[in-house]
Amino acid sequence: MKHLLLFVFIACSLFSRAQIAQGKIKIYFNHPVNTAVSSGVNASYVSNALDDTLINYINRAKHSIDIAQYDYTSPSSIATAVNNAYSRGVTIRWVYDGSSPNSSLSQLNANIHTLASPTSSSYGIMHHKYVIFDAASADSTDAIVWTGSADWSNDQVNKDYNNIIILQSQALAQAYTAEFNQMWGSTTATPNQANSKFGPYKTHVNTGPFVIGGVTVELFFSPTDSVNNHILNAINSANSQLFF
Repeated sequence: MKHLLLFVFIACSLFSRAQIAQGKIKIYFNHPVNTAVSSGVNASYVSNALDDTLINYINRAKHSIDIAQYDYTSPSSIATAVNNAYSRGVTIRWVYDGSSPNSSLSQLNANIHTLASPTSSSYGIMHHKYVIFDAASADSTDAIVWTGSADWSNDQVNKDYNNIIILQSQALAQAYTAEFNQMWGSTTATPNQANSKFGPYKTHVNTGPFVIGGVTVELFFSPTDSVNNHILNAINSANSQLFF
């Protein structure tokens, strides 16, 4: 492999050997990008609009939205969009880190089910940052995975350097859903805490590889999938360049 482009997300998922496929994978940054050095599809910069971009996807959801988000403290417009989706019949499920403030969850419709991760010494933090849209839709093009580096706070969305990646792939969305269901403890709209699995108690799910727009994408979750070893293997496979 001549060049290796490696995306590693703190959200605990890894995509390797992936380039941008037009219409299938979108990547946005919340700070200016120098496209003069681009050798392929130019990166996109959205100024103070990561949350607006997310809200647009929430507003388009038809059937289901599964959210695994480490911490949500602002902006309130995300909760408003989720509440509106729930009101029009979209199934909402929300997992969050039990040791983080998540103060804006109080703005959700009280009928929307949420589940906190365990906080005992047997677990680390629930550091996922992803949203799954319409994974089981009869129209496979509805299925979207949103992930990236940002928590949902004003600083993370608008000030700190962060990115988002949006992938349109039903197979990938269903793999994420299998992982989500382990935490949720159920495949229904209601969580089952007795069956839920977090951290070291989760089991392996389908990690692909997936072909998205002609591009090979691999997915790994920590700690189950030995993510560190996959990162090292990717690094060791490079011949001339590494971009982190």
